[in-house]
Amino acid sequence: MDSETILKVAFQGFFLFAVFSLLLSWILPKLGELLTSWKISGHATNINLEDSHIKEQFKTQEVVNRQRIQQQYDSRAAEYNQNILLPRDEEKRRKKEEEFLRFLGPTWKGNGFSLGGGDSDRTNEDLMALPHSRRAAHRRIVQENINQEVAAAAEAAAKYKRRPKRVITLPEEPDPEELGVITILLRTPIGTTCTRRFYSTHQVQCLLDFITTQGFSQRKYTISTSYPRRLLDDPESCLADFDFGRRVVLNIEEKE
Repeated sequence: MDSETILKVAFQGFFLFAVFSLLLSWILPKLGELLTSWKISGHATNINLEDSHIKEQFKTQEVVNRQRIQQQYDSRAAEYNQNILLPRDEEKRRKKEEEFLRFLGPTWKGNGFSLGGGDSDRTNEDLMALPHSRRAAHRRIVQENINQEVAAAAEAAAKYKRRPKRVITLPEEPDPEELGVITILLRTPIGTTCTRRFYSTHQVQCLLDFITTQGFSQRKYTISTSYPRRLLDDPESCLADFDFGRRVVLNIEEKE
C-alpha cells in the first residue's frame, strides 16, 4: 500500500471520528435534559398526589368539625328550650287557665268555695253531706263584708291615680368616643329597633325611662338579654354590673 492510500484512509478515519464526536456532543446534553425533565415530572406527580391527599384530609376534617359544632349548637338550643322556653310557656299557659277559670266563676271549678254567711264555718266534707239545693244556696250567700272590701279597693285605686306623676328626664346622650360609653340597640316586640348611648354608670332606670319615651310602658314591658336570657329588673343596678362592653343588643319584651 502506497503512502497516498494510507493518507486517504487516515483522513477518512479522522473525519469519521470528528463526526462521531460532534454527534456525541449534541446528543448527550439532550439526553441529560430529557432525563432531568422525566425526574421533575415524576417528582411533580408525587407532589400533586400528596397535595390531593392533604386536601382530601382537610375536607374530611372540615366536615367533622362542622358536624361537631352543629351538634353543640343543637344541644345548647335544646337545653335552652327545655330550661327556659318550656317553663316560661307552661307558666303563661297556667296563668291564662287560672284567669279563664276565675272569669267563669268558682262553680265551674267543681265544688267551689264558701262566700260567707251562716254556713261559712262548714267544711267541704260538711257541704258534701248537704243536699244539692242546700249546697247551691250556700254558694250563693254573699260575704257580709263584701261592701267594705270593694270600698277599700276603690279607695286604693283612687289613691294610686291621685299620686303625682313622675316626669321622665333622660340624661344627655354621651359622645361615642368617650370612655365608659355603651351603645345599646333595643329590639322591640313589633319588630323595630331603637338605639341610644348611655354611660356604664347609668342605672337600669335610665334604660327603662328610654323605652317609655319610645311608647313601651314600664308597667307592661321589661328589658332582657338574648342568650342567656337575663332580666334587667332591678332599676337601681348600674349598667356596668352586666359587663355589656361597648355595644350590646337587648330585647324589649312584655312582662309575664
